[in-house]
Amino acid sequence: WMLRDRGPRMLQADPEVTSAVDIFVKDLGIVLETGRETQVALPIAAVAHQMFLATAGRGDGRADDSQVIRRYHALNGTR
Repeated sequence: WMLRDRGPRMLQADPEVTSAVDIFVKDLGIVLETGRETQVALPIAAVAHQMFLATAGRGDGRADDSQVIRRYHALNGTR
């Protein structure tokens, strides 16, 4: 569902914001804190959180969450 929903917006330069990057930073932070409290390893959530943090840190916190793709492009020197 996520790729069907976010995928088309990943291809747009400035898509409508339906859920901001900052929301994912907050929500994944809550998930990771709960993981720490319950001693559950969440390595994929931790990496995703870092990507969303990097996106927000570059000034895209209010962008649509699909725009985390920008950080993948920056990391890989693509697009």
